[in-house]
Amino acid sequence: MQVSCIIPTRNRRDMVIMAIESALAQDECQPEIVVVNDGSTDGTERSILKRFPEVKLMSTPGLGPVLARNEGAIAAKGGVLMFLDSDDKWLPLHVKSLMQLVQKGFHVAYGVTMTRDLLFQKEFFIPERGEEASGYCFDSLTKWRPLKKVSISAHY
Repeated sequence: MQVSCIIPTRNRRDMVIMAIESALAQDECQPEIVVVNDGSTDGTERSILKRFPEVKLMSTPGLGPVLARNEGAIAAKGGVLMFLDSDDKWLPLHVKSLMQLVQKGFHVAYGVTMTRDLLFQKEFFIPERGEEASGYCFDSLTKWRPLKKVSISAHY
């Protein structure tokens, strides 16, 4: 099953390069990469086009990250959508490990994110280690990125 990686970005020229490189460095499962340049004014689009001709690049007029993600999801060709923020990186087995869960029949899977706070020089995990969610887990999955329940719908 084809995987699409959707990366919304705005004025993060250097950071989005690292995000794209991490998506391209996936072992065994190479995703389609859709970058949504959401009104950047720092040369983000030019930098991506120059370095990554294989990436599908879209432009939106500063809609915000939620609508930029939605536009990327509409344009994606994959049957499985994965989202990567432009200031984050995936480890090389990220796609493979999540796809193993999808292939077991799960409709939603999530990975643990290690966050480095550069200001206070500390690291922490989202969700915290050992904090797993199953069954009705909407509140747990959105603890760090609040969403309105009306903004999520099932797709069959």
